[in-house]
Amino acid sequence: MPHCILECSPEILAGCDQNTLMQSCFDAAFASELFEADDIKVRLLPLQNQLVGETGLSQLHIDIKILDGRTPEQRKQLADGVLIAVQQYLLSCAVRHASLSVEISEIERASYAKVIL
Repeated sequence: MPHCILECSPEILAGCDQNTLMQSCFDAAFASELFEADDIKVRLLPLQNQLVGETGLSQLHIDIKILDGRTPEQRKQLADGVLIAVQQYLLSCAVRHASLSVEISEIERASYAKVIL
């Protein structure tokens, strides 16, 4: 944990390097000091269809799934850190007119299962 899932408009992806975008999310999650590097997973899902009200904005939504037990302050710090890091990267790529958001979702430890093959 965590699982960082980036759902991203094609307009944003056209203006930046996908690996660097994912790396900026990874680096911010690691910088939070809540996780070991080997436990952080990042994946990017391109959005084929999306609508942000009537604004015409493109969007990047990051859902960070973590095991329960973190304080509200830790979750807020993680969300803010990832948002700032991704925002800075996208600004450096001249991405504009985009809605960026980060959501922290808790997974109940008792119902989570994992195996590494």
